Amino acid sequence: MFKCRTQIALRGGPRPKAPRDAECRTVTNRTTLNAPTVDAITRTLAKELGPRMIRVNAISPGVVATEGTHASGIIGGEFEQLAISQTPLGRIAQTEDIAPVALFLASDDSRWITGEILYVTGRM
Repeated sequence: MFKCRTQIALRGGPRPKAPRDAECRTVTNRTTLNAPTVDAITRTLAKELGPRMIRVNAISPGVVATEGTHASGIIGGEFEQLAISQTPLGRIAQTEDIAPVALFLASDDSRWITGEILYVTGRM
């Protein structure tokens, strides 16, 4: 997880600017970067590390029931009901819905995928 106001140094490559505070939000003591920032970091690292056969991808989940979403009151609250009402499948994601995507990206089956963001949102 990247923290705001921290520059990410790429050995021998460009130094992306640190995100501004407006581009970050903190949820249960974790810093979350917005989509354009994640896209820029993912693509930059993919280009930088591709020649070394290192693939870089990101997963962008929708609302997922985790310890953090329970602790912050998202689960069981008004926001959860709003998310459910906007999801065609009529529920929010469980970690078991996201884990197979991560396993796929880590496997050889995704050997031609790099610099991509996979949206696993239940089509919110």
